[in-house]
Amino acid sequence: MYKFVRLQLLTGAFANTVMGILFLFFPPLLVQLIGFEVATNQLFRLFVSGVAIGLGLAYLWTYITDTDDHSVLFFGM
Repeated sequence: MYKFVRLQLLTGAFANTVMGILFLFFPPLLVQLIGFEVATNQLFRLFVSGVAIGLGLAYLWTYITDTDDHSVLFFGM
């Protein structure tokens, strides 16, 4: 079970960070991927990318420090 949680943290860190960077810097690419025009609302795009990158970094920090406190997972849910 412990290895599964660590794998989820690493996967979540990668996926959130990559999607946050895509939302922030490559909005035309996301139109093709998800079919939603994210460039129409700049505030929404900045909010989503900031939250995604923030959670990705929090997951990576939890993975690296190997703490028993996994409360950051509740924010991601």
